[in-house]
Amino acid sequence: TKHVALAGRLLPGWDFVDDDSDPTEVGDQQTGPYGHGTHVAGLIALVAPEAKIIPIRVLDERGVGNIWVLAEALAYAVDPDGNPATADGANVINLSLTTPRETKLIGNLIAKACGGGTSDEDFPVSVNPYLVVVAAAGNAGDSTKQYPAAENVDGLISVGASTADDTLANFSSRGSWVKVAAPGEKILSTVPDDRYGTWSGTSMAAPHV
Repeated sequence: TKHVALAGRLLPGWDFVDDDSDPTEVGDQQTGPYGHGTHVAGLIALVAPEAKIIPIRVLDERGVGNIWVLAEALAYAVDPDGNPATADGANVINLSLTTPRETKLIGNLIAKACGGGTSDEDFPVSVNPYLVVVAAAGNAGDSTKQYPAAENVDGLISVGASTADDTLANFSSRGSWVKVAAPGEKILSTVPDDRYGTWSGTSMAAPHV
């Protein structure tokens, strides 16, 4: 959150792993995907210079999380203050994460948040009919469905990764469930400690969309 390239670009966020108001990355370069969230945020800042970013941490230092935490984070992103009458939520949500497990919870939550679906009293979420959810398709290199990208609900865009030659990156997940592709190979962006790094993945493609 202290990276010079993100100065003035961040709104208050939340860490759903440690349950506090500091969503700063935790860990180091020897532990898990350290710098992943900062890299993605830097790309959003690059391609959408007028946008404000709500930083939300949902994965631990090893890059591991769970569906319930993701659901809480999605509901927060749509309505941070819990009051549907105030327009403080995101109009675009970037999900640079995947799991091979399909869950009705996340699919229903996205559909409801984007203005479709039905109300879930067990996990209520505010509605924003202008909301778009952009999800990385995954880096399996095959057609195995990855979620939430493969949830196939209105308002969700699944993103594969392309190369500098406008071909599909060999690591990118693919199939009819992937809607678009965007640059995702050898992408330069921000990493912690005011540094820059080159990463590849559909995680880098999603923020371009």
